Amino acid sequence: MAPSAKDLRQREEWERVKKLGHFRYVLQNVLMWVGSYAVVRMLHGLAFKFGWLHSPGATSFEELVLIGIVAGAVGGELQWSDMKRKFQLRKADEDPTMI
Repeated sequence: MAPSAKDLRQREEWERVKKLGHFRYVLQNVLMWVGSYAVVRMLHGLAFKFGWLHSPGATSFEELVLIGIVAGAVGGELQWSDMKRKFQLRKADEDPTMI
């Protein structure tokens, strides 16, 4: 059976992620979460300043870091383990000599 275009894209993504490495992949995910959370908090603060919201929604820097790090690390680790499991199982199915 020929691999579909989706399978080929996923395989290419996994190869790119493997080259990046486990730690760097999870770190990249954490940085994306921290940055996204910071942008949302900044937009919330601006909306409050312009009177569009009635609460400032201010959170401390520690909350920003904690939420970003925990969510990013958990999400990155889950994505990494899912891709690793998927492609290791697929590789074992393709090669009958692998156990």
